[in-house]
Amino acid sequence: MEVTVLEAENTPKKGVLAVRAGSSLRHVEMALNTAFHVPLHGLQDNRIKVTLYEQLGQQTIPDADEAESVCNVPVRTPDGSCAQVKLRIRRGQATSAINFKSSTIAVEDYLNHHQL
Repeated sequence: MEVTVLEAENTPKKGVLAVRAGSSLRHVEMALNTAFHVPLHGLQDNRIKVTLYEQLGQQTIPDADEAESVCNVPVRTPDGSCAQVKLRIRRGQATSAINFKSSTIAVEDYLNHHQL
């Protein structure tokens, strides 16, 4: 499936568009007239969910050759104040099982609750 944003009004400066089609989920920085592809895996009811997020922060993760690294991501909150998110990145084998479905739902609930 190909998706293209044709028009956008009063959107965030660095909006992120999420498109879910069945079990496929694709996130891209929103840009006008730039097509992107979303695979159609597991699409059973022909429903497609589109969500627009506002990017609150961005950071390049250092130490790409290290097995583990820690970094801080600066975040600008909707009220204009500054915050940060501290991340630990472990590359390679996962150390614990992750439930991706519940993680995705939790993130979407948080973003919706805070109207992000």
